[in-house]
Amino acid sequence: MYRAAAAAHWIARIRYRVLAAQKRQSSRNRSPDVRGGEFRGIDARVDLFTGLRDLGMGARGFFLKDKLQYRFGLFQGEREANARNSLRTSGYVQYDFFDSETGYTFAGRALGKKKILGLDAGFDAQGSYHGASANLAFDLPVHAGDELGGQFQFFHYDGANRFVALHEQNDWFVEGTYYLHRIKMQPFTKFENQKFALNSDIKDNNRRVGGGLNYYVRGQNLKWTFQWMRVLPQQESTLESTNEISMQLQLFYF
Repeated sequence: MYRAAAAAHWIARIRYRVLAAQKRQSSRNRSPDVRGGEFRGIDARVDLFTGLRDLGMGARGFFLKDKLQYRFGLFQGEREANARNSLRTSGYVQYDFFDSETGYTFAGRALGKKKILGLDAGFDAQGSYHGASANLAFDLPVHAGDELGGQFQFFHYDGANRFVALHEQNDWFVEGTYYLHRIKMQPFTKFENQKFALNSDIKDNNRRVGGGLNYYVRGQNLKWTFQWMRVLPQQESTLESTNEISMQLQLFYF
């Protein structure tokens, strides 16, 4: 992956970075900026993140001793035949209450090395389409090397007339983990909820509950993950409940 960046310090000690035009993910919330898709459960596939990328440019900056940061992007989005429609914009702001997170991407979890409590809110828009999100994530060192972690993420999407296949919905998930540094393992549990706004779509409402185990062979650069999820369609759905079992090996270098 190629990236170009320029960084500088203002006399007022406000730090900023401007990213050159490139294929990059829209900065609408914390999750797309977690490096390599390193979530606490199964990580996002490379092809999934490729699908989320868009051609554009972004900027980010830091205030209040790097505790408050913003990320903003301007992208081509979906172009009409004459290419005269509006561009896609996205961005979010985050405040870190304890240790700051100033890397190009977020580590996803600190494995007992940092004390993180971050709160953010963001948006994504093009034409009549709009999305909004809010996130609270924490990683707390405990017992001289272990870590208690988790996050809550809320999404609102409405494709409106711009993306008609993306029906209006309110989604959220919550997850929790505990990292055992002596054996390099991290059990996790998670709950997800997808709820559509229109009565005609309620048959697609569903919930997912499950958990699994991460084994860190070499820190965040090499790990095994086993995950089980139970998909629970709601009463309005004609679908049956199903089980998903996944195993993943992720090698990551940045």
